[in-house]
Amino acid sequence: FHTGDFSLAACEAYSLRCWDLFGWDFIASQLAAVAIYRFPILLDAVAVAGARRGQAFLDFFGEVMTGVRSKAAFLQQPDLVRDIVLELFRQIWLQYIWGCT
Repeated sequence: FHTGDFSLAACEAYSLRCWDLFGWDFIASQLAAVAIYRFPILLDAVAVAGARRGQAFLDFFGEVMTGVRSKAAFLQQPDLVRDIVLELFRQIWLQYIWGCT
């Protein structure tokens, strides 16, 4: 881009570099969107777990959602994954088994 070369070969090289650097984030975003579409209770679980964790979680979540951090950062925090999974089971119990909304 700095040289003003927008040929197909130059743009293809740029595209390949972008996919190498950020390709996983596109795939992770798509998988998350499909999961939330199919199972909206996931969004409830993340919201409740986030409310319990406080401002630090909201800051982290904002960085991940705006691209400052990789989407894989969620999976690199086992305590966060544990809290969300436990809250997911709690929400399933409350909403589907116990009948509370």
